[in-house]
Amino acid sequence: MFEKESLKGVRERSIDFVLARRALVRAYNRGELTKDEICDAHPDLIRAASNLGVEQDSECPICAEGKVVNVYYAFGPKLPAHGRCLENRSGEVERYLLSDLEVKVYEVEVCLYCHFNHLIRILAPFVLEVESA
Repeated sequence: MFEKESLKGVRERSIDFVLARRALVRAYNRGELTKDEICDAHPDLIRAASNLGVEQDSECPICAEGKVVNVYYAFGPKLPAHGRCLENRSGEVERYLLSDLEVKVYEVEVCLYCHFNHLIRILAPFVLEVESA
């Protein structure tokens, strides 16, 4: 498996959506949102999660009935307009991030039981850090 720590001078550019997720779950727990409003995963996302999702250790924050799975999609100029669903088990995410393609990889968590879904983070290609003299 690919180890980012082994590449000296390389860093990943990413945007994390953990705070937005926490706010959404809190709003649901306070009764400000209904289950129907936040458990609305598209059938294609459910299908991708069922077939290519990577199961996580955490339970769904909404139903607590099932474990969440993470699904990865790549978007970029040389990819189809609808993006490409990646199979992370085979290291496909890392290959895309290390390639010369200008891609962004979206990591989405999905509960297969209640259909809760949320964007976890966006990963951009790795960049080499150049030390100035």
